[in-house]
Amino acid sequence: MRRSILVTAVLATLVVGCKSGPVEHLKDAGPATLPGGWSSMESKEDGLSIGLPNGWKEGVGRQADLQSMGLNTDSFGGESSDPNNPMNQMMENFNQQNALDEAKAMEALRKKGILLHAVDSSRPVIGEERTRFYVKRIEHDSPYPLEEAAADEKEHLTSEGPAKNVQLPVGKAVQFVSNEKTRGGDEVTRVSYVLADGKLSYVIRFVATNNPSAVTSIEKQVAETFRAKPTK
Repeated sequence: MRRSILVTAVLATLVVGCKSGPVEHLKDAGPATLPGGWSSMESKEDGLSIGLPNGWKEGVGRQADLQSMGLNTDSFGGESSDPNNPMNQMMENFNQQNALDEAKAMEALRKKGILLHAVDSSRPVIGEERTRFYVKRIEHDSPYPLEEAAADEKEHLTSEGPAKNVQLPVGKAVQFVSNEKTRGGDEVTRVSYVLADGKLSYVIRFVATNNPSAVTSIEKQVAETFRAKPTK
């Protein structure tokens, strides 16, 4: 009797552990051709890159530079080239601290699997999250089918439309579009592209608050520039 129970438990574990669907592998699509005015955002150590549209910047963009706040050397008098000008010294200190804060923020994201991150460079609205897109890599213990990775992403979203199968230069992907309203009345638009590569899966996520066109106007072109070093 005990042996029968043990065998049943083992079989149940095997069934639960099995992942349905074929295992996908990304392909080497070669360097992406970028639209005019775009640059490339990449993580060489991870073999990842993606296009950065004009008007976007790499990083988390937690702090704006002083010039974007309308401050300049004239506010304190003196020439902008004078290293002793108090405003120049303030800007230098500000930029150094900003670089440190950005590096710390990016390292925190890396620990969560977010290896590339960009924000809309326009001045953010106070109280709203930045318009952004990023690439997250998820590592699995065994080969992970695309349909499983897509199911995981669906759980991450709310009010998403039907999943859409798309073909990107690097391989098959599943796209989701979600529009939700927060308790505060904001409308948040999310667009996700899910890809699988053996034991890895990738998600390219675009997020905008009260301005859906900020991401819907670029998400397809950006996703098509995504490149990752294939595992096979």
